[in-house]
Amino acid sequence: MSKHIKRIPAPKTWPLLRKARKFVLKPLPGKHGEEYALPLGFVLRDMLGYVKNLREAELVLRQKKVLVDGKPVREAKYNVGLFDVISIPGANEHYRLLLNEFGKFYLKKINEEESKKKVVRINSKKLVGKGKFQYGLIDGRTIVSSDKYNTFDSLVISLPDQKIIKSIPFTLGNQVYLISGNHVAKVGELKEVIPELRTTKVVIKTKDGDVETLKKYVIIVGEKKSEISL
Repeated sequence: MSKHIKRIPAPKTWPLLRKARKFVLKPLPGKHGEEYALPLGFVLRDMLGYVKNLREAELVLRQKKVLVDGKPVREAKYNVGLFDVISIPGANEHYRLLLNEFGKFYLKKINEEESKKKVVRINSKKLVGKGKFQYGLIDGRTIVSSDKYNTFDSLVISLPDQKIIKSIPFTLGNQVYLISGNHVAKVGELKEVIPELRTTKVVIKTKDGDVETLKKYVIIVGEKKSEISL
């Protein structure tokens, strides 16, 4: 399997110069879908500027100098994506991968305290035993719990142990972050849910006025305010 893909057809979420070179590192299949995944080596080289090339990235990673969601990663093609926390303990620097208003990934610098938590949306729910539910989360991980939540609710989890700190229900008045569509990266209040035959739409109250988008494009990030910096 090729280590690289051509830059021009690379996902639109990637912040790269498409005609600067022909190829770019390809992420391994993993927790994030193709549209929301970046290879860690690309983040270190092209977004942070910590290394000059893939060889240097591999050397740094082999020394366990980079953490993703609190765990050391040694593979340059490791799949990182939306809301993941990338930490460089030696430099005491922590970043969260977010989307900007153009739908491109960027790194939001955060403090050490915030680097120890993450917001994840529940994408699926399955009964796996007496009183036990398995929740499939937006970042590909699963959590088994006896607590009852609904799809599209969000969980605040601790890193790296993945313990549930709190849940945030998909409820009118709660804060949302838009991850796709014409209003990507906007933050606002969930104002209305509009069920339709084929899909469900929502209305979000933002500082620039109300916007309408698809339900699948939003993540609940807090109640009165967001649980993470956006």
